[in-house]
Amino acid sequence: MIPYHETHDIFHVLFNVGTSSEQEGTLQFILLGNGKITLYSFGTAMMSIILFPEYIKTYLKAFRIGKRCRAFYHLPYQKLLETHFQTVVKAIGIPTSIHHRNTFWNHKTL
Repeated sequence: MIPYHETHDIFHVLFNVGTSSEQEGTLQFILLGNGKITLYSFGTAMMSIILFPEYIKTYLKAFRIGKRCRAFYHLPYQKLLETHFQTVVKAIGIPTSIHHRNTFWNHKTL
């Protein structure tokens, strides 16, 4: 397996973000807000705005959430596998409401 993609998948789970193209944009905005500025993240975020302008409110919300969380993209997730999920979520500062509603990232509910 490719290590980056394993970590990337963890981000989808931690932030309850799906894997559709629109939702991938949401995840990239979370990462950008958290300080992970890479060509891939920036490019995906910009393409998401161009291709899915109706999600701009969702993307801004995602950016703000990423900004409020403690830096998480560099954590040693392999070592955290035996740590309870909610402990990791709390340590990072992910809003618990993300995991309580399936519609949290639905742009139509904003």
